[in-house]
Amino acid sequence: RERKKKPKYNNWFESCTSAQLKELCKAAKLPVSGTKPALVQRLLDVDPVSEWGEWTQSDLKEELKEQLLVQSGNKLEMVLRLAHAKYGTGAVKRAATETVVDPDTGEETQVLKKRKVSVGPKTMYTRVAKKMNAVTQKKYQSHWGSKRHALHVYRLMKNLMEDHCIEEKVIQTNPLLAEEMGRSVFRAFAENWHVMERPGYDTDEFREAVDLYADVLEAARPLLSAKQVEEIVDLLEEVKACDCGYGLCERVA
Repeated sequence: RERKKKPKYNNWFESCTSAQLKELCKAAKLPVSGTKPALVQRLLDVDPVSEWGEWTQSDLKEELKEQLLVQSGNKLEMVLRLAHAKYGTGAVKRAATETVVDPDTGEETQVLKKRKVSVGPKTMYTRVAKKMNAVTQKKYQSHWGSKRHALHVYRLMKNLMEDHCIEEKVIQTNPLLAEEMGRSVFRAFAENWHVMERPGYDTDEFREAVDLYADVLEAARPLLSAKQVEEIVDLLEEVKACDCGYGLCERVA
């Protein structure tokens, strides 16, 4: 008995039912009348909805996480959640957050509640290198998406430094380990810099990552050997060379 062949689709929207396409159109403030091909084309003509249709579920989860939205569900539910949040067309499921207060300005910011997971220098290096090389993913190939790659890299660098060196108090309990963790982040940055395509976008978070590493270096400085200091200076020279012409952070100098 021959198995029925699955139909081939040119894009994800074609795999949706007419009812689902109408739901997506409604969420994106688009007309819901017309045939199924018309509905599909309508969604393909609108950014970023058309891009969401190209993304994998992992890509969508990452975007939902950045927007502090719930990351569960199938692809349709995740795309609808992003559309509801962008166009204000439905109830938005927010993820569990906590309030962080800036000690200098008193400004309150909502951030995702973090699960405490300790990582080492090797894992931190791998995560930064992997994110930098993700530039080839489909979600970063469009004009809109390519601008976000650098932001995602710099945000990851800052979060790794903040979460695992500062908030887990490694900087206090083991300054040398904190320095090794920070160095792994910037080593990955320097060694994978060549893959970056639009590195000049959203550089504030890169500056924050550098500032955090500077705090770690200050705490570890009395414990560093001459060889370690030399290695750190060489690394910072490499980072500075990457930065040349982009003005990512003057503090590297």
